[in-house]
Amino acid sequence: MSNESTLISAGFRKAEENSNDWVYSSGIIFFRGYYQNLENSENFVFFINLEIKENKSELLTFLDDAKAKGKIREYGSTGDNLSITFNLNEYYSEFNSFVESLISMLKNCSCESECDTCNNKNFLNHYVSHEGIKLLCPDCANALETKIQKELTAPNNYGVGFFAALLGALVCSAL
Repeated sequence: MSNESTLISAGFRKAEENSNDWVYSSGIIFFRGYYQNLENSENFVFFINLEIKENKSELLTFLDDAKAKGKIREYGSTGDNLSITFNLNEYYSEFNSFVESLISMLKNCSCESECDTCNNKNFLNHYVSHEGIKLLCPDCANALETKIQKELTAPNNYGVGFFAALLGALVCSAL
């Protein structure tokens, strides 16, 4: 089984057709990540934005055990963000069970994913923008769409910029 098939069988889907970015949703817990193929190492890097309400030490013990066994190469947590680098080289056959165990552990910690912008926990979905994959609520998704539309329709002031640069060059050369 290929690593891409392994990701799909675990419930992940590609964020975009020709992308290396993957997303996953279990209802209240959302993952995003990417497949990493380095010189001698194949990994899947998870990014999870969620609030860990309780049992954080159990989650850290679970991750420490997985790291000691070599299943994950590293993990890190800052604020409400958790990143995990899973070792696909040697453990791709255990990826599905790891994801299921991780979800179970996160639910046990009363974790819920949050909107990347406003921390809302309702009606979340993954969106791909020029800033990368974002987990957004409908209000923030609409605001992002409006911002993008404004940027696309904003007039360009190339003529004013050219003349300002020319004037600046003339002033500098006169000095």
